[in-house]
Amino acid sequence: MKLFASVFLCCLLFPAMASAQVQLRIDTTDVSAYPEVRLKVQVTRGNENVTGLGVQNFTVFEEGVLRPITSGYCEDTLSRGSVAVLLLIDISRSMGPWPWGNNGLEDAKRAAISFVDRLQPGDSAALVSFSEQAYYDQPWTANMTLLKQRINGLNWIAGTALWDAVAMSANLIRYRTQRRVMILLADGEDNSSSLEASTAISYARNANCTVYTIGLGRDVDEDNMRQLAEQTGGRYFNAPEASALDQIYQEIAEQLQTTGICELRYISPIDCWNGDEVGVDAEVQSNAGFGSARTTYTLPYDSTTFSYVSLGMGREYVVEAGERITIPVQLTRVSPERAPSVFEFSVNYDTGLLTLVDATTGSLADGYDIDHNPTLRGSDLQLSGDSAVSTPGELCFLTFEAANIFSSAKSSIGITPPEVQQFCTVASAEDGLITISGTCERALQPGDGTTQAPAMRKDELYATHPNPLQGRTMIRYRLHGDRHVILRIVDAMGNEVRRIVDEQQVAADHLYPFDASTLPSGRYFIVLSTGATQQVVPLVVAR
Repeated sequence: MKLFASVFLCCLLFPAMASAQVQLRIDTTDVSAYPEVRLKVQVTRGNENVTGLGVQNFTVFEEGVLRPITSGYCEDTLSRGSVAVLLLIDISRSMGPWPWGNNGLEDAKRAAISFVDRLQPGDSAALVSFSEQAYYDQPWTANMTLLKQRINGLNWIAGTALWDAVAMSANLIRYRTQRRVMILLADGEDNSSSLEASTAISYARNANCTVYTIGLGRDVDEDNMRQLAEQTGGRYFNAPEASALDQIYQEIAEQLQTTGICELRYISPIDCWNGDEVGVDAEVQSNAGFGSARTTYTLPYDSTTFSYVSLGMGREYVVEAGERITIPVQLTRVSPERAPSVFEFSVNYDTGLLTLVDATTGSLADGYDIDHNPTLRGSDLQLSGDSAVSTPGELCFLTFEAANIFSSAKSSIGITPPEVQQFCTVASAEDGLITISGTCERALQPGDGTTQAPAMRKDELYATHPNPLQGRTMIRYRLHGDRHVILRIVDAMGNEVRRIVDEQQVAADHLYPFDASTLPSGRYFIVLSTGATQQVVPLVVAR
């Protein structure tokens, strides 16, 4: 009988042990000694630390490329470092007093205040509450007295936008340099969010924060709250009654006290210090199993390694049919710390209407050599000299000859972002427009026969939703005239990553689908270029 009981007990315990997965969490990312990057990580299985690890158990990738770990250490037991804790509290009507609720908010506030009293010097905390929407009640602070006052001042309101609140909180915590912890208390299912639970969980995972979830009562979205906790290395707690909250908050506080931790160090090869966000992935392989985690860090900004160049025409010009016009190309923005001495760019125009017959240097490029070579869409230009150009002004002049046409026509003058000789330069350009006054129209003009280009309504590029974006969206813009349209996606360095439209289009509203699922996380821009305008809308891709 004892043998049967032992076998039965093993059968009960083994599935629970086997189902526990290894969780790797990146607590902090330190770039104070950049280009050395230091990651502090924790490995757990279930609610316990995985011990006996060494640096050799880990692998690190930066922007998807394997980076050798140069040094580091692992300790099985370590007094915890500082943490950043975001308290996320349900203030929906069901948390209020009878007859709408069970007065759970009062117990929740007492328990949360008691938890704050257990935080240590050096910790920081923030408060978000949610009903029909999320409220950022207390920004990040180390003043725990102020935080407790904000908690004590919470009042109930109707509605439950649980998953919108989780997504917002993930964005608020993702850039904290301390170990990131979120504690979510909810007593009901979501009825007001615009986001799905799976999307909010993805936001929390990408923020690399540990989420502890507390379901108060029996009407909570328990499956999704449990999934949120498990996928972020946290734990789900069920509180049948509000009186159990203080004990749960105390248990969470105890789990923050002592933890095994490893520090991994590697050297980043990025020498363009432009303030961009960089993605880092870490993996662990141990006897307990495999785990992985992702985080981001922000590059330092150093103008001696990062520069910018902008060219532009910036206005509309008019030329008579069969005659010539000379227009300047302006250098509108340049970094003096890393000023360029080579400019290569393309000028695109309607080659049936215009011919580039000459290119000369401007005052900025005095003594430079300049070449232009025709292409199917215009001309390629190159300027090169011995002295760098460090101030804005007139870089060169382009002389176009207009076709001898009878009716008036327009050609956009598009400048591709210039390439310069230094690495890590963001380049941009502003396009122009040439109106050719046809001989027939000119003969019909009253007075002295001069023609003034008609005023043009500005085309409109609309912001996308959602933003940040994980998958698909629709890009919408409105044309107020027939245009040649180029719609493209560029990265933060100005490099084109997707060209969506490149064709002549009629005046109307236009709508195009865009799928960002294959793009790395980061900052991008939607650029609409027409003969009348160039517009830019920022876009963030988040994983």
